[in-house]
Order: sequence, then C-alpha cells, then structure tokens
Amino acid sequence: MRGEHEPLTFNILDNMTQKSFIPFILLGFVFLLGCADRQPLGGTVTFSDNGEPVPFGVVEFSTDTFRADGAIQSDGTYIIGTDTLTDGIPKGMYSILVRVDEDETIQRPDGTLNSITRSLIHTKYNNPMTSGLTHEVDGSRTARTFDIQVYRAP
Repeated sequence: MRGEHEPLTFNILDNMTQKSFIPFILLGFVFLLGCADRQPLGGTVTFSDNGEPVPFGVVEFSTDTFRADGAIQSDGTYIIGTDTLTDGIPKGMYSILVRVDEDETIQRPDGTLNSITRSLIHTKYNNPMTSGLTHEVDGSRTARTFDIQVYRAP
C-alpha cells in the first residue's frame, strides 16, 4: 500500500508507445550526423571561347536522391547550398546541369507578340545526363571550388 507521503506517479506513455518513439529518435540522430558532413561548394561559370563570366542562370548538383542549386551572379560566381546559401552539400558523386535561359519577345508578321525562351549556352548543359559535368564531394567541411566552362549556344 502506498504511504501517505509517497508521490503519486502516472505512466503517461505505456511501454509499447515508448518503444515506438525509438525509430524517430534514431532517425533524428542520423539526420544530424548527415548534416555534419556537408561541404561548402562554389565556383565560377565562364564561356569556353573567351573566358568571360556567364552573367546569370542556375547551376544544379544532383544525385539519384538529392538536388541542390545556386544562382549564377553577374560576375559568373555561384554557391551551392542545401538549406541555406552557404551550408554546402553532402558527400557523393554529383551530375551537374547549367541553365542560362533568356526570355525574348518577338513580333509576328500579323503584329502579335510571342515570348520565347532561348538558351545562351549549348542545350546539352540543360540536362545532367548530357552535360558531361560531374563532381565528387568528399564530405570534408573545407570549402571547395569547382569552376565550369560552357559552350555558347550555336
């Protein structure tokens, strides 16, 4: 029998419910460990014919299960981030695509306007499977540079 001064306790979560939280706790630890090996990455995108910086666009690094991108700045530089601009990307082998699309409005013979998008670079760079660009991220916390040269659109 409980004594008069013993604290009254309630088991809010039964044993089965407590055990069901274990996978979620382990998943949280795996997630935190996975974030620890992100590598800061950036570089410069230039035209291969004259070395001039590509003035705008997007660079995307992807694997079968992950994708991260960064905007190309007016000086050709880019930074790849996952959750923030500078947190980097996880270890792995990445396929890369580069998009440099420009919208243009043309007037048809009947006077109507038509908006078209054209790429300033060769269209092979629009697809990571055809771009020919790959990069391996080693997972170190040291910032790395990966410069990219692209052909102009024909």
